[in-house]
Amino acid sequence: MQFTYPNGDQIDAVIVVYQATATDQVLQPQTGETEKVHYFSLDNLPKRNELTAFSQHILEAAHLITQY
Repeated sequence: MQFTYPNGDQIDAVIVVYQATATDQVLQPQTGETEKVHYFSLDNLPKRNELTAFSQHILEAAHLITQY
């Protein structure tokens, strides 16, 4: 997938989306790469204006949501 950031930088990304069952384990962000991580159920996703365009596109491309 190609993505252009607001500053004009472009990337080609390979994205993998997993559908999983939540466990009681704690998610740990990778220092320097990820600011924060969360589990969300599909019926309790953040509001559209809280997601980046990149995240919206990934969710739509994975057919987990339709025109979120």
